[in-house]
Amino acid sequence: MATAIIFLAKAKQLIRDKEGEEFHRGAYSYETRGTVIGDDYFAHDFGEDHLPEIRIHADLREKYGSESDKPGADGKEDAMEYVRRIAEACGERWFVDKNALDKTYQQIQKSYHAEQARTQGWSPDPTDGFQFAEQIRRFKEYLTGIVPKKVFIVGHNAWSRFAFSSFMPAAGTEDTERNIRFGSRKVLPLRNVGLIQAQFQNGVFSKVKINPEDLSGSGKWAVLVCEREATAQGVVPAGIQFNQILIWKEKMIRPPNKLQVWSPYRRLIVTLAVNASGNGAKTFSWTDKWGAIDNAAKDSYEIRNLSVRQTKTEPLTFNLQITGVQGGKDVSKNWNFAVKDSSLHGSHGLPELLHKYAGDLEVLSL
Repeated sequence: MATAIIFLAKAKQLIRDKEGEEFHRGAYSYETRGTVIGDDYFAHDFGEDHLPEIRIHADLREKYGSESDKPGADGKEDAMEYVRRIAEACGERWFVDKNALDKTYQQIQKSYHAEQARTQGWSPDPTDGFQFAEQIRRFKEYLTGIVPKKVFIVGHNAWSRFAFSSFMPAAGTEDTERNIRFGSRKVLPLRNVGLIQAQFQNGVFSKVKINPEDLSGSGKWAVLVCEREATAQGVVPAGIQFNQILIWKEKMIRPPNKLQVWSPYRRLIVTLAVNASGNGAKTFSWTDKWGAIDNAAKDSYEIRNLSVRQTKTEPLTFNLQITGVQGGKDVSKNWNFAVKDSSLHGSHGLPELLHKYAGDLEVLSL
């Protein structure tokens, strides 16, 4: 929101300069700001008619790492008070009037409180890459339904990295086979205040333009949010389908001077992929909760048999047994994991996914 204030303030200043120069050649420029503000050249509310509609949307939030990523949650300065201070500072800098951006701030404030109420306090928190990708898909659904045809989106670095994960340049050599197995890519993200220009139609981005100078040189992982975009961009092989699910895998630990114990739980994003137009090979792979690949060679199996048996109802817990091929060798895996109740239902529920990828699910009588 603060970034949006700064952008709109600078845009308003540039519009004012351009229009002022048209009527009063040489009367105003950035270099002479402060020398003509308040005189008859510019009314106090100059440029008000240029102010666009401003909407705050929770699904543009940054991924959640701590309370500082949730408005008002850290008990420090109120979010609207912070934005108001930024608006006043920009008004002083570019208009020598701390109230020059009041109408901009008021739009943000009104939309902020409406969105805060709609989301019941900015919930749910995007605390992993699976939820974060779902958040971006919700925003794209919202974007599909709006009337304006030209939209300027102000978000965060990680948001753009996930939202445009199929379009960002690869960090290192592109590996399309790895991308599809894990549903994730390592890309060069935007720098701060970097820009992306794109077209949006029928729920997908296309014709994406990114200036090289707006990119960071440090690669970061990003979940592939949209299969259609990934296929169209060629970052995954043609004729491939993939689905993902978030699980809480039990983790074996060895406390000091004690026997090994099972401890809950480590979140993983599991990707099931199939070569639908080729040999029909199916794979089972996993990343950490943000889509980062730990070991591409060890964290992926070509499936021969996949069986999941429910062991508890609260929490919803399963035992997974998988046999397959890894690096040309026969391998097997046995996991205990938990999922949310919703994973048993819907078109992308656990039973449907297992059936699609040649697995079976044994469910307790609930």
